[in-house]
Amino acid sequence: MCENVLEPRSVCAWHAQGYIVDVPPGEREGESGGGGQIDSWQRVASMPQGNCQHAAVAMAGKIYVTGGANRGSTWNSVCVYDPQADAWTQLASMGTPRHVHASAAVGGKLYVFGGLGAGGRLSTVEVYDPASDTWVQGSSLTSARESAVAVAL
Repeated sequence: MCENVLEPRSVCAWHAQGYIVDVPPGEREGESGGGGQIDSWQRVASMPQGNCQHAAVAMAGKIYVTGGANRGSTWNSVCVYDPQADAWTQLASMGTPRHVHASAAVGGKLYVFGGLGAGGRLSTVEVYDPASDTWVQGSSLTSARESAVAVAL
């Protein structure tokens, strides 16, 4: 499955080792002649902490990683990876620690849905505004969800 990865690592970045797919110019989706073929894996800066069961979303050329768990703890932490600087930055924390949640980027904002928290399954939604580095509560889901997937169209 990932036989070309430099070193085998857990998909959930348990060891906080970073890898990114390098797609050669002209092969990126939407570019002429582009078939989106993966060329290689590159090592990138490690996440600030080992993390599992988090959600990640690409927005404005950066990768936002929310929540997650490690060694029995659930987190509300949020960090962003900037591939131009090859660096992670810690951002404002979510209001609710959660893992196995979903996230999506819509209209320049990051939405986080459901997951598992201290009290079990969550129906809460939080919305992050990168311009102000703040979170607000969104409209809750109609029912609690965990291990869901969100897609922005």
